[in-house]
Amino acid sequence: MRYKNDPSYNQFHHKLLASIYRHLGNTEATRDHLGKAIELRISAELVMMMTMTLAEANEYSQAREFLAEAVERTPRNPFWAVNWRQNIDELHHYLDALEDQNLE
Repeated sequence: MRYKNDPSYNQFHHKLLASIYRHLGNTEATRDHLGKAIELRISAELVMMMTMTLAEANEYSQAREFLAEAVERTPRNPFWAVNWRQNIDELHHYLDALEDQNLE
């Protein structure tokens, strides 16, 4: 039980479970475990995973709301902040393209 209170280990645990559930097609469990991982420590990888999970479920407005919340959690380090915003901007463009493709 030495890892019980280790946020990094627990975040990885939930990220791994989310990946397994995504592979199995269980969107609800995927979102649940991604949410728990993000609560422990947000990362660009988790933001991308949650955004893609929501987009795959055709929940584009929720994906955009999630990205807006992610912007609020921009890192304080200027270098990481620029990179963070660029990643989120790219995810917005990707969402737009996916949504346009689904409308056709």
